[in-house]
Amino acid sequence: MAKTNWQMNEVVQPADLNQIGQEINDLADEIEGATTAMPGSLVKRDEQGRAKIANPTADDDIANKGSVEAAIASAITNLVNGSPTALDTLMELAAALGNDPNFATTVTNALAAKVNKAGDTMTGQLVLPGDPTLDSHAARKRYVDDKFGAKTTEGVLDWNDVTNVRPGAAATLLRGNAANGPSNTLAYFHPFNFEYATKTGAGNISQLAIPYALTEPGTGIYMRTRYLNVWSGWQKLLTSADIRVNSGALEYYDGTGWKRVGGGVSVPSNTVKKSFDTLRAHTGEMTGMLVAVFIPEALGEVEVSFELRRAVNGSYSANLIAFNTSIGENVRKTAVDYRTPIGTVVSGVNITHAHPMVLGQESNGTWKTFNVVLGINTLQPVYFFIGGGSVGSPVPSEVRNIKIKYDVVQ
Repeated sequence: MAKTNWQMNEVVQPADLNQIGQEINDLADEIEGATTAMPGSLVKRDEQGRAKIANPTADDDIANKGSVEAAIASAITNLVNGSPTALDTLMELAAALGNDPNFATTVTNALAAKVNKAGDTMTGQLVLPGDPTLDSHAARKRYVDDKFGAKTTEGVLDWNDVTNVRPGAAATLLRGNAANGPSNTLAYFHPFNFEYATKTGAGNISQLAIPYALTEPGTGIYMRTRYLNVWSGWQKLLTSADIRVNSGALEYYDGTGWKRVGGGVSVPSNTVKKSFDTLRAHTGEMTGMLVAVFIPEALGEVEVSFELRRAVNGSYSANLIAFNTSIGENVRKTAVDYRTPIGTVVSGVNITHAHPMVLGQESNGTWKTFNVVLGINTLQPVYFFIGGGSVGSPVPSEVRNIKIKYDVVQ
């Protein structure tokens, strides 16, 4: 090992120079004959310009051939990511996409021309290959036409025939007086058959007969059913030509005239239909307090019982009167309807003993019981008001235990 701790003014000996030269020669021989990278050593190119270096580990290390090739191979593997052999090159991918540089736009435009399964509007006809076989299948027009209505007014005409395969001019009409028809009339009807489950004509059926023209006599909408191969009788569905509401009452036409449904008459009885037991007190002659209301069920009569008094004895009386739209004053008609709460005070109503519909009056300061029969000539609501006394009088009129009693008899 050559001397390294030289001092100033120290004389260099020939042996020292020889040692330095020997070490230089040994290092040169070591570099010339290197077959692997040597840590901490100088690197010298060989005759072909190649040098031996270790595999890099840090970002600023020199890369060797092996590390570069390994990095390239890893990148290609990640790009292919297990693709099948037929699609693991860019050429193969381009061919699979039809060499279309606008492939995404082409696919988007093609999808836009298709029917959306979530719902869409078609501009052309959808042609089906045949008749449906499952409930979820779409049906062709011919299939639907074959399932509804008689095909003709010629040939063997029978409302019990639901196969819809009779010969003729293909008219969808049958006369009411055809075999097993709904009415004894020459009027035409559209027959409709709605079949459950089988859809073959052999199942349970609901059948409708819809008139071709309501102006023909004997027409109307009829229906019947076939259950377990047995037909029921025809039932007529009522229309405005058969039933109406007149003055709040339901009426039907029996062929000779309009009849009120039920045909009952209201008569006084001990049956309490409505009761207003709460004591109500009101002061004033030119105003009235609504204390009761009811809607008649039938024309006739009802009994109204109640207790009435004026709080103190005097020259003015407490009055209970009844109103409805046929006998009430205009102010009552506009100020009160069936929605008005009981206890509402209405101004401009003259509640006096001279009123034509006064049911009772009392001026002695004691409770007095009344039982009055009230005639009902309309089915409009009837309203009851209490009032009385003079203008500015502080003495109230009082009523309690109002009961409306009646029965409806045939």
